[in-house]
Amino acid sequence: MVSKFSDVAVGLSEDKLGFRDYADGVIAILESLSKEDTPFTIGIFGSWGSGKTSFMQIMQELLRGRAYETIFFKSWEYGNEEKLWIPFMIKVVDELFKDEIDKKELIRNIFLFSTDLVLQTYSQGRISPSGVLSVFRGSRKNSPFKYWSDEDANIVIERVTKIEKFKNKIKEKAGNSPGGKIIIFIDDLDRIPEKIVDFLNSLKTFLDISGCIFILGCDYEILDSALKQKYKGKIYEDYFDKIVQTEFYIPKISEQAIKNYLQFLTGWDAKEIEECTQLVIHSIGGNPRKIKRVVNATLLIKSVFEKRLATFLEAFERPKPRIPIWPNGEVKEELKGAMTLKRKISMTPAEVFDHLFEKKVLFKLMCMREQWPAYYEDILSDEEKQKDSISLQEGYIPIAIREYTELLSTAKEQKELEENVKKLSGFLKDPPGFQGADRFQKVMSLKTYLTLLKISSPEAGISLEYGEPEKLPIYLFNRYMLFESINKGKVDETIIKKKIKQRDWESDLKSYFFFIEVIRAFRYDNLLRYLFRKNLSQITREIRSSTDLRAIRRLLGSVRKVDEGTTRRIFNRTKKTYAKKIIASTDLFAIRPYDLPCITPIDIRHKKHSGLRGGEKNERK
Repeated sequence: MVSKFSDVAVGLSEDKLGFRDYADGVIAILESLSKEDTPFTIGIFGSWGSGKTSFMQIMQELLRGRAYETIFFKSWEYGNEEKLWIPFMIKVVDELFKDEIDKKELIRNIFLFSTDLVLQTYSQGRISPSGVLSVFRGSRKNSPFKYWSDEDANIVIERVTKIEKFKNKIKEKAGNSPGGKIIIFIDDLDRIPEKIVDFLNSLKTFLDISGCIFILGCDYEILDSALKQKYKGKIYEDYFDKIVQTEFYIPKISEQAIKNYLQFLTGWDAKEIEECTQLVIHSIGGNPRKIKRVVNATLLIKSVFEKRLATFLEAFERPKPRIPIWPNGEVKEELKGAMTLKRKISMTPAEVFDHLFEKKVLFKLMCMREQWPAYYEDILSDEEKQKDSISLQEGYIPIAIREYTELLSTAKEQKELEENVKKLSGFLKDPPGFQGADRFQKVMSLKTYLTLLKISSPEAGISLEYGEPEKLPIYLFNRYMLFESINKGKVDETIIKKKIKQRDWESDLKSYFFFIEVIRAFRYDNLLRYLFRKNLSQITREIRSSTDLRAIRRLLGSVRKVDEGTTRRIFNRTKKTYAKKIIASTDLFAIRPYDLPCITPIDIRHKKHSGLRGGEKNERK
């Protein structure tokens, strides 16, 4: 089963990126090669994280399904080996011959072969093994061979001869395989660039054999750079053409594949996936590894924050100590340590997070961190950069950002960086954005997400300070109350009172509910009664217009815990509308009669079993 979190490459049954058709196309070319066309090498080129290993594993699985002999060598696992081709040859011998030949003796000869300077000419394939002795004798007068004896030369010839016999065995093995081919996959060469050229030279020496096909997985730019450091001009061109006969570049995954991949990794709804897909396209692009890194970072921060929320919410669930004192001032010994009733916030950590924040916005910040790490680091602590980000979101590229591009001097780099800024601007304009009625509120919305990052990951983000928090819109004020509760243990009662007096209560019922729950948890019941009576008409209008039955039920239940009389007045004003909502609803879990003053469990059971048909519906009303 494919992992949603690790960076392990996947196989055919777990192909979420649509690689199979491409793999089938490459295999068709391999199958069309005749014996005379081999040995043959195909380069599978792609950037870091583009899916080269997954692509090659899908190819191997398809080839094995057609009974081809295949070998898969992961270069990176042997990166500490001085001679990378030695573990490679051991892998080839183990896979092909099992116990058919003396593997220890063969590997010993391969290793010794690599130490004989006289065989440099042979290693380039210019002479046969029998010609090595002539080369040796011809060079006896020159260092370093002048002190070699004939016995030394014969030992060298013996080793070369054994390797030629080994080559013949591989050729024979290939001839007996389906299609007369052995397919050898060599992956991750780009992770050890300092050893690429030596490895490829050795590959040419030992496995320049009819019937062998090599699939090299590599970042082309790294391979190109390694070869250019070793060879120059025409020699480089000839060498590259000799090593790689053709190449296939891993394609960018399609928009639909990005959607499918995000859906698999997150399980989010269609609208969230659509918006996140556009964010990916306009930032990190269709790089599977980067997509997974961004998703993992988003889920990790959300998970850590929810754990912090769980600790915060649990603090309200612990009963508070109470010491009863009698009118005469005496403390009753048997009642010492008695506890008051618990006050808890009736929301799970996940519900609190989803109410106060959008995970899509957090995903957007993680895309920015991956694609524009320097700029992301700036906005974490630089207030001007935060304002610039909102300007970019609104489609205006501020002077400060243009100056940001002038840090590089050359024209080419300057042009590329200008394009990058335009890309950043387009990315920030993509929904979801930082919400607010004006720029100040949008900047404050951004700051609240940076505060979230600070709480979840202490090395990042900011600790937000508000000058006049009561002037924040309710959705931002709720975030403020949460941060104050987590960081300081409580919210100042006078600030809450000022907020209630603001009378800017145009909001959804969930915002009302969370606001009330936090105040109730802090035992500011006098403020709640003041709130209910001052905003009775507004709350009534919200209940009438809302289609969220659970939110209505939760709000009425929360009000009832503090002020039964106000709850009854609200309910009496909305009961006809509320009854219609209950009748129309299919979500019975949204109806809890003990939260409400005028609905009994018998009424709900009647609704459940009535089927809501004709006269029964009228009777329910």
